[in-house]
Amino acid sequence: MYAKCGSMVEARRVFERIREHDLVSWNTIILGYAENGGCEEALELFSRMEDVEGLAPNRVTFLAAIKACSRFAAKEEGRRVGGKLVKLAALGTGREIHARTVRSGLNSDIFVASTLVDMYAKCGSLVDARAVFDRMVKRDVVTWNSIVLGYAEGGDGQSALDVFSSMRSEGDGCAPDSVTFIALLKACSDLAEKERGEKINGKAVKVQCLEKVLAIHSLAARDGCGIGSSVANTLISTYAGCGSLVDANGVFHRMIQPTLVSWNAMILAYAENGEGGLGLELFVGMQSEGFRPNRVTFLAALKACAAFTADTTERLQEFGGKMVKLTCLEQAMAIHSQAMKCGCKLDHFLANSLIFVYSQCGSLMDSQRVFDKMRTRDVASWSALIQSYTENKEGEVAVELFWRMQEEGWTPDRVTYLAAVKACLSVVPKVEGKQVEGKAIKACCFQRVKEIHSRAAKTGLDQDIFVASSLVDAYAKCGNIECARRAFDRIKGRNLVLWNTLILGYAENGDGESALELFDRMQIRDRILPDARSYVAVLKACASAATRSEARKPEFLLKGRDIHSRAVSMGLEMEMFVASSLVDMYVKCGSLEEAREVFDRTKHRDTVSWTAMIMGYQENGESGTALELYSRMLAEGCCSPDCVTFVAVLKACGSLAAMATGREVHALIRSARLDMDPIVGNSLVDFYGKCGSMVEAERVFATLEGRRDSVTWNALIAGYSHQGNTAKVFESFERMQEERCKPDAVTFLSVLTACSHAGLVDRGRELFETMKKTGDLALGIEHYSCMVDLLGRANRIEEAVGVLRRMPVETNVRIWMAVLAACAKWKNVEFGRVAFEEIVRMEEKKAAAYVLMANIYSAAGRWEEHAQLEQIISRTES
Repeated sequence: MYAKCGSMVEARRVFERIREHDLVSWNTIILGYAENGGCEEALELFSRMEDVEGLAPNRVTFLAAIKACSRFAAKEEGRRVGGKLVKLAALGTGREIHARTVRSGLNSDIFVASTLVDMYAKCGSLVDARAVFDRMVKRDVVTWNSIVLGYAEGGDGQSALDVFSSMRSEGDGCAPDSVTFIALLKACSDLAEKERGEKINGKAVKVQCLEKVLAIHSLAARDGCGIGSSVANTLISTYAGCGSLVDANGVFHRMIQPTLVSWNAMILAYAENGEGGLGLELFVGMQSEGFRPNRVTFLAALKACAAFTADTTERLQEFGGKMVKLTCLEQAMAIHSQAMKCGCKLDHFLANSLIFVYSQCGSLMDSQRVFDKMRTRDVASWSALIQSYTENKEGEVAVELFWRMQEEGWTPDRVTYLAAVKACLSVVPKVEGKQVEGKAIKACCFQRVKEIHSRAAKTGLDQDIFVASSLVDAYAKCGNIECARRAFDRIKGRNLVLWNTLILGYAENGDGESALELFDRMQIRDRILPDARSYVAVLKACASAATRSEARKPEFLLKGRDIHSRAVSMGLEMEMFVASSLVDMYVKCGSLEEAREVFDRTKHRDTVSWTAMIMGYQENGESGTALELYSRMLAEGCCSPDCVTFVAVLKACGSLAAMATGREVHALIRSARLDMDPIVGNSLVDFYGKCGSMVEAERVFATLEGRRDSVTWNALIAGYSHQGNTAKVFESFERMQEERCKPDAVTFLSVLTACSHAGLVDRGRELFETMKKTGDLALGIEHYSCMVDLLGRANRIEEAVGVLRRMPVETNVRIWMAVLAACAKWKNVEFGRVAFEEIVRMEEKKAAAYVLMANIYSAAGRWEEHAQLEQIISRTES
C-alpha cells in the first residue's frame, strides 16, 4: 500500500520491522522501489535477498529486478559505442540478472523474456534484445511491441518496420494494438529525419516516409486503433515530421474529443513546418475552446513564435535603442507573461526557449534578462545565450560567454562548441585578412578557433562529426586551409557532411584543383556517394580554378562538363542549387551557351542562377542582353534581386551609359532597403560616375559615411577622372587620405590617368615614384602604360622608354604602340625605331606599327626607309 501510494520511506520502515521476510515481501519492496524511481535501491535489495537472506528469486522477483534495470537505464547518461547510444552500467547489471534467469530456468518464461527484450532495448543493446527475442518459442503482442519500439527509439526505424512485417506474417495470431502503432509511427519519425525532402509547393515533404505513415494510418483505422487519442496525437506529430500539415490537420479535426496533448501536438506541427502564424492562432483558439495551457503548450507556442519571427517580412523598428521585430517581440512577451501567470516555473526548457525567441526578435536585452533570472542554469542555457549573441552579430560577446561559462565550472557540450565556432565565424567578415604566403589569413579569428579546437580536443569532442565539420569550416573561412585539412585528417569516421565542408573550403580558398581531387577521392577511396551539396561545392571549385587561370579555362570546362554529366546520372541536375552552380561554372569557364542551356532547362530558378547569367553576359560584353534578362527576372517575379544582382545590373547600365535604367534600378534598391549595403553603394557611385552624373555620385557617396572603403573612394575618383575634372580628382584623393583610407593600386591608376589627361607630368611622376616605394602596392602593366602615355604626351619619350626598360613585369605590344604613337606625334625617329623593333619582335604582322613607322620616316624626310616600309605594307595588304 505504501509503495503504491509513493511513500517508499514508510514502506521501507514497515519492511525492516518484519522479523522474517518471505519472498512476497522482498518482491513487493523491490518492485516498489523500481516503480518509484529508486532503481539503485531495488537492485541492491535484489542482490541482498539471495546473497544475505538466501532466498531464491522467482518469476516476480526477476520481473521487478529487470524493470528496475530498465528504469536505471532511463536515468543513466549513455555513451556512444559504434555510433549507438549505450547505457553501459545498466547494460552490465542487466546481463548479470539475465544470466541468473538462465541459471534459474526462467529465461524462457514469456513475461521474463519480454521484460528482458524491453530492458536491453532501453539499454541501447538491440543485439542482446534481438537475441532474446529470437530464442523465444512463443511471443505475445507485448514482446513484439518491445522489439519494435526498441528499434524505433534506437534510431533504426527500418528494422522496426521489418519486424512489424514479420509480426503480421508469423505473429501467432498477435494482433497489433495502439502501442504497436505508436511504436511504428516513432519508427517513421526516425526515417523522416534521415530522408531528404522534396520541394512540393515550397515545402520540404518526406515523400517516401509519408507513404509509409499513410499505410500505417490506414491499417490502424481498419483495426480500430486509429481513433484513440494516443495514436491520433502520435499521427499528428509524425505527419508533421513528414512535412504534411494537411494530413496532420485532417487527423486533428477528425478527433471527436481532442485533448490538451492533441492541441499541443498541432501547435508544434505548425511551428516545425514554418507556419508559426497559424500555430499562434491555434494557441489562442485552444484557450477559447476552454483548454488551459500547460508547460508543454507554452514551449510549443514559443517555438511557433520563433518560426513566425523567422518567416515574417516585418521590418525592424527601434525599441530600447535596438532594431527589433516589434510585433513578434510583443507576441513573445505576451506568451512569457501568460506562462508566468499560469504558474509555470522558469525551468531550463522554458527559459532556454525564451532566450532563443527573444534573440530571434532581435532583443538581446530580454534574452540576457531571462538568463540572469534563472536560479539554476544548465549547459543548454549557456549555449542558447551564446547562440543568441552570435545570431545578432555580437560574436565577440558570444566568444567571451563561452570562456566565462567554463570559468564558472560548466563543461561545454557539442551544441556549445557549435555555437562558439559559429560566433567566431560571425566575426570573420569584419576582420581584414593579412597576407601570409600569398593567402589572406584572418589571424584574430583563426587564433580564437584554434583555442576552441584545443579545448574541444581535451574532452574528445573534436572527434564529434558535427564539431569537426564546424572546425574545418571555420579554419577554411579564416583562410587557413592547411589547419582545416589537419582537423579533417584526424577524424576517423568521416561522413558526407565533413567531406563537403572540406571540398567547399578548398574551393572558397582559391584551390579548386585540390577540391576536385578530394571530390574524386571521396568516391573512390571512401566510397561515399556525393549529394547535391557535394556537386555545389565541386562546381564552385571548378569555377574558382577557371577564374584563377585564363589559359586553363578549356581544361576546367571539360572537367565541369564531366561533373555535370555525373550530376545528371544521379538525377541532381535540376536540383535548384546544383542548377545554379552549373550556370555559374559554365559562365566562369567561358561557355555562355552551355550556361544558358542549363538556365533555360531549369524549372525553379533562384536568384543565384539569374544573377550568374546576368553577370556572365555583362562580363562578356553583352550588357544589353544582361539588362534584358534582368527585366525578364522582374517580370516573372519568381525571386527578388539581391545585392549581387544589383551590382551586376549596375555594371551593365554603366557600360551602356543607360542612365534611365540605372535610376530605376536605384529606386528598386531603395525600396528593398539595400542602398545602405556598402557593395551596392559603391556600385551606385561607380554607375553614376560612368554616366557622367557626378552630382548623383556624390549624393550616394555621402550616404555611405562611416562605411566607405577604398572601393568607394576609387569609384568617386574614377568618375571625376573620366570627366577630366583633375581638381576634383586630387581633392577627393586628399580627402580619402584624411579619412585614413589607404589608397590602393586602383586609386593610383585613376589619379595617374587624370595627370595624363591634364598634362601634369611632374605630379604624375611623383605619384608613380611614391607607388614604387610603397612595398604593399602591386604595380601592374596598366600603371606603366599610364606613365608611358603621360611622358609620351609631354614629349619625354626617352624617359618613357627608360620606364619600360626598368619594368619588373614583361612589356606587351600595346604599351610599345603607345610609345610609337608618341614618337609619330613628336617625329622622334630614334625611339620610334626602338619601339617598332620591339613590336615586330613580339608580333611580326602588326600593320598599324608599319604605318606609324612609315609616317615617322616620312615626317623626318627619310624617304628610303619610308619607301621600304611602304613596300612591306603593300605586300601585306595584297
